[in-house]
Amino acid sequence: MSLIVVTAGILGMIAGEWKHSGTTPLTLQALGMHLRVLAVITLSRAQSHSNHAVHPGRASLSMLEAGMNGSEAFLLDALNVR
Repeated sequence: MSLIVVTAGILGMIAGEWKHSGTTPLTLQALGMHLRVLAVITLSRAQSHSNHAVHPGRASLSMLEAGMNGSEAFLLDALNVR
C-alpha cells in the first residue's frame, strides 16, 4: 500500500501536479516518500530475520522449490501467505 502512495506521488510530480506549490510541499512529500520506502525495507528485513530465526533456510529453499523469483517471494512473505 505504501508503494502505491509513493508511485502516485512520483507520477504526480512528473505530471506537473505540484508545479506551482512551492518548495516546502515538495520537500515534505519527498521526505514522506523516503520515509515510507525506508519503513517498508526495515519491516521486510525485520520479518525476514524473524522467519530465519524460527525456520533457518526456509525462505531460500521454498523459493527454489516453487521456482519463484525474489520479488514474488518477498510479496508472499509480506502477505504471510507461506
